[in-house]
Amino acid sequence: MNIDKVKIQEAINSFLDEKVAYLKPLHKAMICICAILLPCVAFYFLSYSPKTVEINKLQSQQKQLEDEITKLERHLAR
Repeated sequence: MNIDKVKIQEAINSFLDEKVAYLKPLHKAMICICAILLPCVAFYFLSYSPKTVEINKLQSQQKQLEDEITKLERHLAR
């Protein structure tokens, strides 16, 4: 198992030395920014936004039902 870790570390170091080290700082920064923003944007559009729409719809239904309950309670109080 130790040998696998050493080989993996060597492969990572080799990749970094051969591919990443030669990138311009601007390109490195853009890769980091994309790596951070992409999951955030995906979360917003795939999870947060649809749930927000659903929550707003349910709150609207709740308000309508509460208004109906209030109306019926007033009718029963007469």
